[in-house]
Amino acid sequence: MISKPMASIVAAAACLAVNAAGAQGTEKPQYGAWGVDLTAMDPRVKPGDDFNRYASGAWLARTEIPSDKPMASLRFLMSDRTEERLHGLMEKAAAAASAQPSTLDGKIGAFYRSFMAKRKSTSSASVPSPANSMPSAIRTIGRRSPS
Repeated sequence: MISKPMASIVAAAACLAVNAAGAQGTEKPQYGAWGVDLTAMDPRVKPGDDFNRYASGAWLARTEIPSDKPMASLRFLMSDRTEERLHGLMEKAAAAASAQPSTLDGKIGAFYRSFMAKRKSTSSASVPSPANSMPSAIRTIGRRSPS
C-alpha cells in the first residue's frame, strides 16, 4: 500500500507529466513488435510434454531476469521507464522551483523538494536511538524482580 505522502507525489508527478507532455509533444511513442514471436519457441520440445517450454523455451533460455525483479516482462520495463521519466521531471521541477511558487510546475517542484528534504532529515543516521533519548532518571530506575 502506498503512503499518503507518496501518493501525493505520484499524483503531482502525473500532473507534471501531463503538463510536460502537452508542452513538448516531440517524443515519438515506442511500440514493440506485434504478433506472435515464433523465435521464442523451442521446437525441440514436444508440446504435449511441456507446452510452456515448447511455446517460449528459446525466450526463457536467452532472457535474463533482472536481480531486482521477480520476472522479466515488458510491463516491468515500461514501469521502470515511466518511473525514470517521472523522476527526471520531478527533479527538473524541483531545481526550477522558487521559494514562493505560483505555477503548477513550481508548486509541484517545491512540494517534491520539501518531501525529499524531509526524507533526508529522517534518515537512520540522524534518528537517535531510544536508549539515548530516555531521560537519565528513567534509565536509573531498577527493574522489579518477579515475586
